[in-house]
Amino acid sequence: DFDAGARLTYTIGERFTGRVQLVNGWQTIKEINNSPAFGMANIYEIKKKMLINWGLFAGNEPYRGKDDQLKLYSNFFAQFHLKNLTLAPLFDYCMQKDTTTTDEYNSFYAYGMVARYKISKKFALAARYEKMHDPDNIVAELLPVTPHGFQMDGYTFTIEHLPSEYVTLRLESRYFKTID
Repeated sequence: DFDAGARLTYTIGERFTGRVQLVNGWQTIKEINNSPAFGMANIYEIKKKMLINWGLFAGNEPYRGKDDQLKLYSNFFAQFHLKNLTLAPLFDYCMQKDTTTTDEYNSFYAYGMVARYKISKKFALAARYEKMHDPDNIVAELLPVTPHGFQMDGYTFTIEHLPSEYVTLRLESRYFKTID
């Protein structure tokens, strides 16, 4: 995710970090509607064992030709480290007001799982499954707009080489299956 704005980060103890943000929008760097949005993230971490991250976003964003349509977005992901295996579930849910029809909220969800196995200090294998269900085209970045929105199952297999602590080289194979 990316955004532009102001961020305040705070910590409580050794394991909890929080963040509040005043931003231009979700997945938005430039100003698009002169209406700031609010975001927050809550992160709980036990180093080298687990990390849990839950984020929220609330703000007006363009949707179906109108500039100020309220969007509510929730993002959850975690990482669980078990010796050489890391498991990472994720779940996103979003609602956006649609005043072009009945003032109701359209929604999308996405979920997935990543499994990464560290073969050695320099090599790892990873597999990912993800599902996205966005029949009302809320996520504007997912183009082209299709008759059934963006509904997809995705599969990824990755071979990783870690030449240093700060560099990862990846060779990825990806397969996506969509309704359209």
